[in-house]
Amino acid sequence: MPDTPPPEQPTPDGPTRVRVDLGRRAYDIEIGEGTLASAAGFITERCDTSHVVVVTDTNVDPLHADKLADQLTDESLEAHVMVIDAGEPSKSPEVAQDLWETMLEEGVDRDSVVLAVG
Repeated sequence: MPDTPPPEQPTPDGPTRVRVDLGRRAYDIEIGEGTLASAAGFITERCDTSHVVVVTDTNVDPLHADKLADQLTDESLEAHVMVIDAGEPSKSPEVAQDLWETMLEEGVDRDSVVLAVG
């Protein structure tokens, strides 16, 4: 049986990496301060994708979205930024449906990565 990393593991720089173990579809989540600066590398090291959708809210968008999209583009990734209203009312099935429909219009497929920031 292959070694399986622990579900939560601090990285040397401080963020915590959580492995979501789904067999062949397993993926990592990295949580911590300063992780946005290495987001493009985090994605390209783990995924064979050319398309990333960044989902953020109106509070985070002006602070980070353009810089992150530029970082992804610099790594030859197509980047789309989707912004929702900040706050609890946006956490609804209707907003989720709007996001999915817009993603489909933007050409998202099963090889695309969705990156939630905020």
